[in-house]
Amino acid sequence: MEDRFFIRSKGRVEGPFSPEKLRELATRGRFARHYEVSVDGKAWSLAADYPELFPVPTQRKIRGSGTFQAPIERGSTVVQKIVDVVEEAPVQPAEAEWYYSKNNESKGPIPFSELERLALVGELLPDDYVWTGGMQTWLPATTIPTLFEPITGFAGNVGSGGRALRTCPMAIASLTLGLLGMNLLLFVGSVAAIICGHMALKQIAQNPQRLSGRGVAILGLVLGYVAIAVGIISAVVVITIKLTHHKGLSAS
Repeated sequence: MEDRFFIRSKGRVEGPFSPEKLRELATRGRFARHYEVSVDGKAWSLAADYPELFPVPTQRKIRGSGTFQAPIERGSTVVQKIVDVVEEAPVQPAEAEWYYSKNNESKGPIPFSELERLALVGELLPDDYVWTGGMQTWLPATTIPTLFEPITGFAGNVGSGGRALRTCPMAIASLTLGLLGMNLLLFVGSVAAIICGHMALKQIAQNPQRLSGRGVAILGLVLGYVAIAVGIISAVVVITIKLTHHKGLSAS
């Protein structure tokens, strides 16, 4: 009798499922390699260590010319996977096509520079999975050399472990728009400052190893909210004065 597997993601346990059912769920995007699996509900392993639970990869066309062979899964430990990716693809050419798995959905192809940008703004997280030609299996993004390396930041802007951080661009945009919203752009600039400020706080929270600027984003938010509040109060005062003056003229 074949094994049946429980699956676990973000603390939620489902199953047990047969291997055929799991292959079907993987095809539908409801089961991915970064899930955990167990045959008894007690001892858990990474789903990527069970290649038989996923559909057989097929060749796909890229931009109308040439093909690539999707990664051939094989059982191995996480340590071995890291060794594999370093040995097989230590330096990727600029034109290499990369794929990444986000929320159980594979996306790509994109160049490595775009992958770096996604990591920088927090759209790609260290535990998301990536793959490119030459790699035998999908691996966590954090195992790819240089992708989550510390980057040069402003003086004194250092995170845990002595890593230099970069001020989040959205935080800078929020502060700039907040200042403009106090005089030139008024309401439009203040609303934009609030939107950028919240986006910056989200990106910083998702990628604290590379991004800083929480204080800058909060300052931009404060300026935006203050400008809007002052604008609303000023409008109410002006309307009240006009109404009072109009009533006075009517009475006379």
